[in-house]
Amino acid sequence: MVRRVVDEHFTIAYRDARPEDLPWYHAEPDADLMALIDQVLPPSGARVLDLGAGPAVHSIELAARGHQVVAIDGVPEARTMALALATKRGVAIDYRVGDAIRETPGGPFDLVFDRGFLHTLEPLERSAWRGAVVRALRPGGSVVVKCFDSRPLRDFGPPGLAARDLVDT
Repeated sequence: MVRRVVDEHFTIAYRDARPEDLPWYHAEPDADLMALIDQVLPPSGARVLDLGAGPAVHSIELAARGHQVVAIDGVPEARTMALALATKRGVAIDYRVGDAIRETPGGPFDLVFDRGFLHTLEPLERSAWRGAVVRALRPGGSVVVKCFDSRPLRDFGPPGLAARDLVDT
């Protein structure tokens, strides 16, 4: 029930939207996230999975750097937007529409990253997220997650996660 409500929220948000209309969209990749990714990936040629990709700004950047990127999101309009952005950048990404937890693309991937998907999940769904990541990741691969912190409390968006929430996932 909760997943359907969340998916519906995002479907409505993407409908007839331009990227800049979305509060989670930034034209440039997050510098802190890219710095972490740069620490764990070779300069090019890695297989990368982006869970809950949305407009796929980071996937597009990684594809531009020569990585093979698979992105997945449950919202078809997000895929349409991302592919238009990728075309504008002159790169290709394999973007799939589906449940990022239950329909996770087969690996193995060198990197699984999540920018803002995990914190939209209910606590009971987090172990399924972890299982999806483990199934997709090659032995010795890396996981990079960026999500809202649980502090300070905000009047908008999903609840954040404390470090303990990530460890317990």
